[in-house]
Amino acid sequence: MPKADTPSERRLQRQWARQEPSASALATPDGRPVRVLFPGWPNTDSGPDFLGALIERADGRLLHGDVELHLAPSGWRQHGHHRDPAYSKVVLHVLWQGGSSRTDLPAEAITYRPNISPDVAPLPIADDARPCVHSADAWDDAAIGGFLDREGEGRFAAKASSLAAAIAAQGAEEALHTALCEALGYAKNIEAFRALAERMPRAQLRAAAYASPQADRLEIVEALLFGAAGLLPAQRGIQGDAYATRLEALWRAHAPAVPAPALPWRAFRVRPENAPPRRIAALARLLAGNLEGGLSPTIEVALSAAAREGAASSIARALTVTAEGYWARHADLGAPCAESPTLLGKARAAEIVVNIVLPFFSALAHRRADASLAEQCRRLYGMHPPLAENHITERMEALLLPGRARTIVTTARRHQGLIGLYKSRCFALRCRGCAFAAPA
Repeated sequence: MPKADTPSERRLQRQWARQEPSASALATPDGRPVRVLFPGWPNTDSGPDFLGALIERADGRLLHGDVELHLAPSGWRQHGHHRDPAYSKVVLHVLWQGGSSRTDLPAEAITYRPNISPDVAPLPIADDARPCVHSADAWDDAAIGGFLDREGEGRFAAKASSLAAAIAAQGAEEALHTALCEALGYAKNIEAFRALAERMPRAQLRAAAYASPQADRLEIVEALLFGAAGLLPAQRGIQGDAYATRLEALWRAHAPAVPAPALPWRAFRVRPENAPPRRIAALARLLAGNLEGGLSPTIEVALSAAAREGAASSIARALTVTAEGYWARHADLGAPCAESPTLLGKARAAEIVVNIVLPFFSALAHRRADASLAEQCRRLYGMHPPLAENHITERMEALLLPGRARTIVTTARRHQGLIGLYKSRCFALRCRGCAFAAPA
């Protein structure tokens, strides 16, 4: 049992994130000093506690990699990190207790015991290696807004280009089907949802549904999606219920073959409302409700109406899915829950509009040589309200826009600009050439 004055690992992580370890206390067990130029980005997924840190050794050598924190050296092996490739980029192993675990760590890892206590002041801002920390205050709101607009346009163009290639390879409806699946996967289950779209393309779902009575079509689409995903109770070896038994019977009747292997679904830090079963149920309803002409005509009508009305956020209504019947009271097949009003809510639908719908129709417009549709997409993108905050935008706003974010990040384009800047430069500390690396 830890001593009363020993912190929890969570407290150790919070203090590391705030750069609170005393600079004089950062040293290896044999006394060589270590300087933290950047503590790394907090990891919201499995793997090391902090990603992309910048550490300076006593010999002046810079180490750029991940940081893992434990209360004792034994934590590395006890937690199985020595067998996990996700920890191969760890360059610093932060320990509350003394001792070395060098043989358990990647070759360039350093172990040290920080002197962390509540009364230690944070490191001065001058110790932060990121030049934007020193220069962002020199930018006025208009200049930052223009910069984020350009970053957001670049992110939009990259998405449209990728979707244009998918349309050319798959056709518009299948490309939209795949993109929609990926969007429902969030960050953690994108690969699994992409594989689901490949296993169960829209054309196959449509053919199976149309070969059956209209009253059965939604359940057939749902059964095929759950079966291809490997998420029917019998496939998982869990207890189902009458509804799940019905879907399993439809899967056996309509599936051309049982797919293998199981898809790599991830549940770590995924909220129940975002979990794959409810997202697949939402997908089934979107697809089943648009079997005849496909989903793209329905969305295009909503897009044109939004352009006429000047209300970009209204497009999300075409993608919002209300939870009715079975899924209003179930988190998974055979798993009841408190009543939940939506399968695909307004906030997630807005994410899909900005990240998928508008760049998709921009790509389609260029393929059709439809200048009017292309202009509608760009205009709606520029006026769409900001999306919900996430860990990336929160970090970027704290870094570049402390106290000013609400007056600058006024559109989804600028919101996307923050994300694009983080992914293209900030996460990897690619500061050279960035406009924020020097005062405006």
